Amino acid sequence: MRYIGKYKLLGLLGRGGMGSVYKVMDPAQKNLGAMKVLRPSRIMLDIAGFEVLKKRFLKEAHIMKQLKNRHVADVFEVGEHGGLPYMVQEYLCLNLGLLIGESSRAEVPTRPLSPLKSLEMITQVLAGLSGIHESGLIYRDIKPENIMLSRSGEVKIIDFGLSRFIHDQEQLFRGMIIGSPYYAAPEQIDNPERADQRSDIYSAGVVLHRMVTGHLPEMNEVDVSGHSLLGSGWHSLLKTALAVNPDHRFPNAAAMCREVLKLKLDWKNRQEQVCALPGGKNKNISRKFRRLRSRPLHTGRTDPASLGDLNSLMQPEVYIDNKFQQTEKGVLDHATGLTWAKDTSSHQLNFEQSLEYIGVLNQQDITRENTDQWRLPTIEELISLLGPRQRLDDFCGPDLWHLKNRPWLWSADSQTRTKAWIVDMDQGAVLAQDRMCRFHVLPVRQNYGE
Repeated sequence: MRYIGKYKLLGLLGRGGMGSVYKVMDPAQKNLGAMKVLRPSRIMLDIAGFEVLKKRFLKEAHIMKQLKNRHVADVFEVGEHGGLPYMVQEYLCLNLGLLIGESSRAEVPTRPLSPLKSLEMITQVLAGLSGIHESGLIYRDIKPENIMLSRSGEVKIIDFGLSRFIHDQEQLFRGMIIGSPYYAAPEQIDNPERADQRSDIYSAGVVLHRMVTGHLPEMNEVDVSGHSLLGSGWHSLLKTALAVNPDHRFPNAAAMCREVLKLKLDWKNRQEQVCALPGGKNKNISRKFRRLRSRPLHTGRTDPASLGDLNSLMQPEVYIDNKFQQTEKGVLDHATGLTWAKDTSSHQLNFEQSLEYIGVLNQQDITRENTDQWRLPTIEELISLLGPRQRLDDFCGPDLWHLKNRPWLWSADSQTRTKAWIVDMDQGAVLAQDRMCRFHVLPVRQNYGE
């Protein structure tokens, strides 16, 4: 097993023009980390030279280490190995890009998040940006891929490779573009040295537009009229954040955050009003008894069509009309014949620990006569608990009895030797995740008429 410094390398997470990122473990502390190592491509070396790239790398590492902001990823260590600098930061399994299903082709539609979830996340992004700007920095690369999520769902901004101090006399390489296509502000694309904190506001506006609509704004035009979940204030907020002229945008992150908080209040008021009215049934809900696949699958990297009735965005095509009943042995769903545990695991577990957790439950269960053993549910079984989120009245039903603040659940289905499938119960989507990541477990077993 290879080591860099004291860290054991567990696998490659990604590789780019500036270097590689590895999943590592500190053997003494048993903590996972993400190690970024400067290994520039030949093209980057020809453009800038190793010493210039090393200086920029170390600058990024020390910026992140010195920033004390709950919405910026922690850097534990900065070092050098074999002449190559590295930095180690906290290992975060999820990012916003994965959550919404953004691919390498950013123009392809993604999964919309609920308006409330989107507002909560952009509030944290803006809080992070506010702290970054107060430290005299312009970030210049806000995009879903750089917005990580902790195990509690808290936003953590990563990758300060494009950031600069406001008063830096920046020396750019000829033809170098600073920022990411679709997310960078127009003035930043034209002249990166002109970027200021309002350029980061623009990028945050693109991210918010993407979260709530599933689309990127077209040619700086904002049109949310076709999204019935959004109230009248959304157009004004997004139009201001995405103004082509920086002088017409919010002057800072705090100003935009105040408008976001108004939208959160408006959303809750509209939801309360709608939920007070008699509601109808969604046409995409199946009211027939459904017997679901209970045998785990290994899907491979291809699109897992066999996991259940999922669309191209890995969300259910049809929802089940659940009929839950509390019993002594769990929560019985008469619509599927499944009995669910009364609660999830109290702690988040990696995949191997989740299997051990199920084993302990079965050893402790002395009442399982005429019932199957507890087990990890398949994706098909987990998505049977989901409901639609397309109309305001879809948000009126009570939350599932035990899933509040526990949105990500392990399934029994695996993708590869190192990844298994989880369900994001909050937005109703299926995701592949590293087996060493930690999520909650909701055991299930087949009901036999108890």
